[in-house]
Amino acid sequence: MMVEEYGIRRGSAGAGKFRGGMGTRRVYRILDDDVMFNAYSDRFRILPWGLFGGQPGAPSQFTVERGGVLIHLGSKVNFPLRRGDRLIIEIAGAGGYGDPRERDRDAILRDIEFGFLTAEEAREQFGFDPEREPVEVIV
Repeated sequence: MMVEEYGIRRGSAGAGKFRGGMGTRRVYRILDDDVMFNAYSDRFRILPWGLFGGQPGAPSQFTVERGGVLIHLGSKVNFPLRRGDRLIIEIAGAGGYGDPRERDRDAILRDIEFGFLTAEEAREQFGFDPEREPVEVIV
């Protein structure tokens, strides 16, 4: 097995005045036949809830990419993998806390800068348009 990707799962955090934590995303390339993937996980159907107006986080999911076809697996699984498969493990993000429209604008801009959000996601989730936000110039 070879690790192709290991990082933060962009878009997994629930929106809120204080956004939820992000889940992780791991992608493995299977190099041999007769490999068994075993998992016993949660947060596939019941989303990580938000509080006081915060939005839920994204659910967990396990996916196998095999010959251009995506196979979605359940949360409790024993699944045989083959050489060439890609195993994609995406772990749930946490729910947000408070009304997303009250999130600090500088925090949203940092989230965009760090790649946690796109400008479009900022508009959809927080009602914030970074392209129309006035920029303060100090002279």
